[in-house]
Amino acid sequence: MSEQKVAVLFGGSGFIGQHFTVYLVQKAGFSQIILADINEPESGKTTADFDALFKSGKVEFAQCDVRKPIELDYAPQLVANLAAVHREPGHELNEYYDTNIPGAQNVCDWTDSVGCNKLIFTSSIAPYGPTEDPMTEKSIPHPVTGYGGSKLASEQIHQTWQAKAPERKLVIVRPGVVFGAGEGGNVSRLIKAYLKGYFFYMGNQQTRKSGTYVKELCHAMHGSVRNFVSIL
Repeated sequence: MSEQKVAVLFGGSGFIGQHFTVYLVQKAGFSQIILADINEPESGKTTADFDALFKSGKVEFAQCDVRKPIELDYAPQLVANLAAVHREPGHELNEYYDTNIPGAQNVCDWTDSVGCNKLIFTSSIAPYGPTEDPMTEKSIPHPVTGYGGSKLASEQIHQTWQAKAPERKLVIVRPGVVFGAGEGGNVSRLIKAYLKGYFFYMGNQQTRKSGTYVKELCHAMHGSVRNFVSIL
């Protein structure tokens, strides 16, 4: 009998988590995905592939608030920390720090306690701060928002987890705009406005912002943690 491959996705009910769930089952051979989140996936914002997996029993929801010590009874081969307060604007300054930093520590503590050596953390481009200059993983971060500052601190918490044992594999990603089916954000609104003839350009036309298709992000995340190649 083949080994059961289990992944726990903290914050997995969201947009990226749903797509990563489908990727892990369909492309990476995982047999069970645990969505550890405050809320179940929102009806009407899921894809047909995700819905089919959820109904099949291969995807399980586990109510979890990462701001509190985590007490889940699973033995995963992979953990992904997708949980965060992220919408800007939309939250008070303290909310970003009060959720994202304890959340990072609690996820790392739980991953340590269950002996899992593969961890993915979705950070953001926000730690770089606003700039017109091209940025790379070697650029010095200078966040100017609570979201960016809390994400940078969370990266360091995950790096501390990785440094405790040489066999541990950590991948941190800093995506910009992530788009795809069910996204419901700026890209979807832009497309709808363009198709209806409502779009007009405003702002600095020299500004460039990175973006990625969600399935490409999923492929990069899993491929990097499998091969232990950092893609900050």
